[in-house]
Amino acid sequence: GERYVTGTLNNNGTVFNGPSHNEAGSVINNNGTLNNGFDMINFSTGIINNGGIFSNSRSFVNYGTLNNNGTVENKLGSTINNNGTFNIGYGHCLINWQAIINNGTFNIYGCLQNYGTLINNGGTGPLSLNTIDPPGILNNTGELFNYAGATINNDGTFTNSGTVTNTGTMNQNGTISFSTGNILVGDGIVTIGASATITGAGAGHCYVTNG
Repeated sequence: GERYVTGTLNNNGTVFNGPSHNEAGSVINNNGTLNNGFDMINFSTGIINNGGIFSNSRSFVNYGTLNNNGTVENKLGSTINNNGTFNIGYGHCLINWQAIINNGTFNIYGCLQNYGTLINNGGTGPLSLNTIDPPGILNNTGELFNYAGATINNDGTFTNSGTVTNTGTMNQNGTISFSTGNILVGDGIVTIGASATITGAGAGHCYVTNG
């Protein structure tokens, strides 16, 4: 049956998870291995502190806060849907092999390795993948969609060898590198700050299609 966390759960071992809810105001502290094999929801004001390995093999929906100071891996066939706040700490990674849908806020201080599809819709508060702070890295080898109303603020490093389609806003004050991929500006806005560095090599292209 379904599992409900209504207080504080501290995990220092290995948990194989079925359908589960981290209820509002509850806390999961994971310093071991948390394997989510079904549907997991982190409700509003719920907090997940990951200092170990959080492996998602099906569906994880976040309405609260996830602080990653370990490794989060979204496996093939799985989805992470973020409607809250997702913080990636310095020196730590979120690895995506399938699909991440962001309707909230991503703060990238470590790295986000995207090999699948990353859709950024923004939200009603801070919009984004907001922000990529140095030494933060967003490495896209798959597909990244930044839709109208959403913003990506890059003050770190954005490396692209996949496809980026932008109809929202991208503020680039860090480093952008595209070697074999394409950045499609579309009907959106890309602002290049005075401190930005852009490098392109090989078959990489940056297309501006809105005139």
